[in-house]
Amino acid sequence: MAFACTTVMTDGVQRSKVLWLGRIPEKGDWGEFENRRLKVDSPEEGSIESTFKEARGIVFKYNPAKPGTFKRHLEKFVPLATDYGLMIYLIADDETCQSAVNDLLIDLHIKDQIQSIPRINPPSYEIAETFARHNPGPAPNTELKIEGAGDDTSQIFFRRAFSDCDSLIIRPLPGGRSANAYCVNATFENSIAGRFPLPFFAKIDSRQKIKKELACYRDYVSHFIPFHLRPNIEDNRCVEGYDRGMIVGGFVEHPETLLDVARRGHATTAINSLFDETMRGWRIQAKKEAGGLEKEIHETFDPAKIGSTIQQKAAEFGAQRSPEDLCGILTNLPQFDYLAAPIHGDLHVTNVLVHGTNAILIDFAMTRKGLLLSDLASLEVSLEFEISDEDGNEQDWQKSVGDLYLNGSLDRPPNPVEQPCPPEWLLTCIRQIRIRALAERISKSEYKIALALRLLRWSMYEGATDRETSRAAYAYWLAETIILEVCSNVG
Repeated sequence: MAFACTTVMTDGVQRSKVLWLGRIPEKGDWGEFENRRLKVDSPEEGSIESTFKEARGIVFKYNPAKPGTFKRHLEKFVPLATDYGLMIYLIADDETCQSAVNDLLIDLHIKDQIQSIPRINPPSYEIAETFARHNPGPAPNTELKIEGAGDDTSQIFFRRAFSDCDSLIIRPLPGGRSANAYCVNATFENSIAGRFPLPFFAKIDSRQKIKKELACYRDYVSHFIPFHLRPNIEDNRCVEGYDRGMIVGGFVEHPETLLDVARRGHATTAINSLFDETMRGWRIQAKKEAGGLEKEIHETFDPAKIGSTIQQKAAEFGAQRSPEDLCGILTNLPQFDYLAAPIHGDLHVTNVLVHGTNAILIDFAMTRKGLLLSDLASLEVSLEFEISDEDGNEQDWQKSVGDLYLNGSLDRPPNPVEQPCPPEWLLTCIRQIRIRALAERISKSEYKIALALRLLRWSMYEGATDRETSRAAYAYWLAETIILEVCSNVG
């Protein structure tokens, strides 16, 4: 799966300029560039940024007599050039200069972003061929009319990704802790079928997270999740920038979240569809493994992210162990058998959309191979902790959730709901999930540990309100209670 916009070929080579900062090669060496329909350009410093949309890449030639100028050029131009899709090429005269350039990259914290090593006086044909093979994607469409975009970087991404359009209407979507998600209504500039395509979704996150999610689509999604039960990525519109990137795909129109459907008491079909149809391609890969869960613990829970406020509030509920203690206890549990398979990794109620009877899965940024029951545990915890004040006061919520975890309640599914009792829809959903989880476990403590880990993960996020903070602390206390219960049974 490509991680760049597709280059459109015209009479010549689109974005054919190679910008050169520093001592430029002799004109006799330019033939290698001209043979590849590239043009070397050495612009004045004040006009460099204005040439990015025409450029394919940029060369930084180190001059040991002017290290300050080289450093200033890297600081000023590398981030924006990368956001425009330009390839960064570094040249040094000798090993001493090469070492100096490497030190600068480390000092400026850009070594990982540009993924380029300084070359020592490479021949012109090598430089030219490297740029000829680079795909910078279409130039940003500066004439594109955008309504609703965010900062300057977002503007560049949208202008690159939708360079074939003449207008965009961008609406933010709810959800997401680090990423920004949007619904994009585009108007094509020149399309045989028509000017008004169906909406797109766009997701902007850190560069590493976007790369990881695209890799997850390639490795885990494309051949395992039915195409009509997930968003489909538009490879040629995905953009990689300096410290952020953007995924673009088809937008799922007119869905409800699983939480909305559950509140109406209609989640049974959707939950069955989710695990038996949408995620079937993952779950049939399940294989028994033996050993500890160090990797699962590392992927799910970071003790350092449990803040002091959460720990203090959890102590009021009765928690006594530190996050590091709980992590140590989990890591040192006796080895046991469990089922491992590809999992979503972040299966909360807003990452499951319901359209008719279909459960549509979105947001694959954390997809990986892991504990099969982890997704069931994640969905259960999300259903319990996403309940709003409309479903009763906080004391009632704590009692109803506590009844689902304490006093041996994890050894069996909740009883069927005999009469209306708030929130009866939640009890019905949890019963359905527990029946499936307990049927699929191959070790007695397997689902308990999966739930404890997801509760600990929930406690990593303090939230913006007192209620969210209180619930994160309650999740921590419940997790500690479960972990200590597992230990006592093992002993």
